[in-house]
Amino acid sequence: MTLVSGDIYSVIIGSFEENDAIEYYLTAIDNSVTHNEAIEDNDGQYFTIFIGSADITGPSITKILLTPSAPTEIDTVSIRAIVTDDSGVQSVTLYYRVNNGQWIEVSLTLLSGDYYSGSLGSFAIDDTIEYYISALDNSASHNLATNDNSGKYYSFTITSESDSTFSVTFSILPPTITFLVLVFGIVLHQRRKSA
Repeated sequence: MTLVSGDIYSVIIGSFEENDAIEYYLTAIDNSVTHNEAIEDNDGQYFTIFIGSADITGPSITKILLTPSAPTEIDTVSIRAIVTDDSGVQSVTLYYRVNNGQWIEVSLTLLSGDYYSGSLGSFAIDDTIEYYISALDNSASHNLATNDNSGKYYSFTITSESDSTFSVTFSILPPTITFLVLVFGIVLHQRRKSA
C-alpha cells in the first residue's frame, strides 16, 4: 500500500466478476529496530467485499396482449407480455384488481422465447379489471421494472356473452340481406325475360 497523505495508505485491487466475494486483511510493520508487525483481520473473520452488478436497469416489459380482446362473463382471460433483460429474468408478476378492490398478484410463466403469460377470471358482467406487470432481473442488484401504462393501468370491462352474440349476428345480417335481395332481383329479372 502507498502513503497518500498523513497516515492514510491506499491500494487498488481488481477487477473482479459479478457476485465474487473478496476477503482481505491488513498488516503493518513499523520502523523500529525490531520491526514490530500488527495485523488487522477483523478478529479472524477477515473483511469482505461483495462484487455487485454493473446492471442497474430493470427488465423491459413490452407488447402486453389481452386475449380475448373483449372478454365476456364466461371467458378466462389470458394476459401475455414480452419481458427481456441482459442479466436474465428472475420473475414476472401481474397485479390486478376488480372494481377498484385489493390488488391481487399472479405469477406469469415463461411460454417460449421471451413471452410470459398468465390467466385470470372468469368475472361478472360489467366488472372493470385494472392491471399492470412488474419484473425482476437476475443481476446482483435485482433490478425491478414496472409497466403500468404510465400510471393509468391497463384495463378491460366484462361484457355479456349475449351482447357479444347479438353484435356478431347483427354484423352478419347486412351482407346476408344484400345477398338475398340480389338473388331475388336476378330471379325476378329472369321471370320477366321469359314472360
